[in-house]
Amino acid sequence: MATPTLMSPNMFILGLSVLFGGVAYVFYLYLSSVWLLGLVVSVVGEESCGIEALGKSAKIIKGQKVNGFLLNIVLNLVSLGVYLGSKMITSEKICGLFLVNCSCLVKILTFVAYTVLYFWAKESHGQEIELNLSNVEYGKLPTTPFVNDVA
Repeated sequence: MATPTLMSPNMFILGLSVLFGGVAYVFYLYLSSVWLLGLVVSVVGEESCGIEALGKSAKIIKGQKVNGFLLNIVLNLVSLGVYLGSKMITSEKICGLFLVNCSCLVKILTFVAYTVLYFWAKESHGQEIELNLSNVEYGKLPTTPFVNDVA
């Protein structure tokens, strides 16, 4: 919404629009912590999805909203560092490869961090953490040597 005012030659309006954009971005970071936790709830929590997962994440993050907000700020600063680091690379192909790979790693780190926040917030509310490991099957590895294996 502040983008059209960035073309203004008036420095006061330009400063106001930059300030408005910064405040809007910080407010977005504050709200997106609940949205990201809602994604985690829809994957980890088997019985909830969509708007229900978003409501459940809002209940779970109560009291931990500042932690989610700070986590969101740190992860966005890491993303900014990856972007600025990719701009220092001179080759376009290597720059693109670096940017894509590091951005994917940061996104994975984001969801891992929010999964940890989910379990931490759930535990702080006194809810029991259940790990569903019924799909995991362990098999015994053979200890006999292979046919051509020399001891």
